[in-house]
Amino acid sequence: MGNAVKRIRFVVTGDLERKAIAGSISARFPPTDGDGNPVAWLRAQKVPAATTHRLAASAAPSGTMKALARRVIAEAAEGEDGNPADLVIAVDDLELHNIDQPEVVCDHFQRAMEIEIEDRKLSQAAEQRLRKNIRERCSFHLLCPMVEAYFFGEPEALTRAGCAPGVELLLVKEDLEDFECRDPLWLPNCTAENQRKIQPPNPMPWWREERHPKHYLEHLVARNGGFYDEVLGGNEALKVLDWHRVASGAQSVSFARALFEDVADFFGVANPLGQGEPASLTYPERKVDRSTLLLRNL
Repeated sequence: MGNAVKRIRFVVTGDLERKAIAGSISARFPPTDGDGNPVAWLRAQKVPAATTHRLAASAAPSGTMKALARRVIAEAAEGEDGNPADLVIAVDDLELHNIDQPEVVCDHFQRAMEIEIEDRKLSQAAEQRLRKNIRERCSFHLLCPMVEAYFFGEPEALTRAGCAPGVELLLVKEDLEDFECRDPLWLPNCTAENQRKIQPPNPMPWWREERHPKHYLEHLVARNGGFYDEVLGGNEALKVLDWHRVASGAQSVSFARALFEDVADFFGVANPLGQGEPASLTYPERKVDRSTLLLRNL
């Protein structure tokens, strides 16, 4: 009798991630885990985005954040087809709204998980079993500020997305998760948009358009006579993204490194991105007692 198939499910908030993230990540891992069990990467589930507005530290988790938590719990406890996943990974973008406060986003998700656990109104024993399941099987990860940032680490990915081959990358910093553009052909648009964002009735003083990788990508594709469509060009860019190249700087893309570190831990292998520090917020040091956490990584 063969080994049992281990199942991995992503729960995401974007059409691009729903279509391509499982294939993009799975390409960096072996077909079996450390015990020789074959691994199946299930079709990603999509729920509405929870970070498309600024989260207040003191506010209650939103309905969309609770929906994300609910889906994660359901995938680990029951599964879409009646078979729970062995690893459930929730992924959301920080967006510009929350790029400076990832800890607030993580806190909102943790509180949403607690609310959804309580809303199941389980017996004490059943709740403890569920909590053990969540702690061993469920994770929450962030893309910073959004998935398109990582395309800028592989020039060919930008071409697949619709940019002109060999387009000059005019970025301020090496770390793509600290994305900022210095392209003089785009900066006037950024100045105008920043001014618009601070106007009432809903001022956004934290907004800096030059830090928005998707909008800059749209600009570059338009300069090449095209239109950026995330489920077409974005899919082509992400599904075969060279993550090792994207993470070539040892201090770069720590949130992406945390995601890969978490999956590598599930497989019992080294992080395929190589040497570098993952974000401690979403992948604590190994000396941290995991039995004290709510999820695998929080």
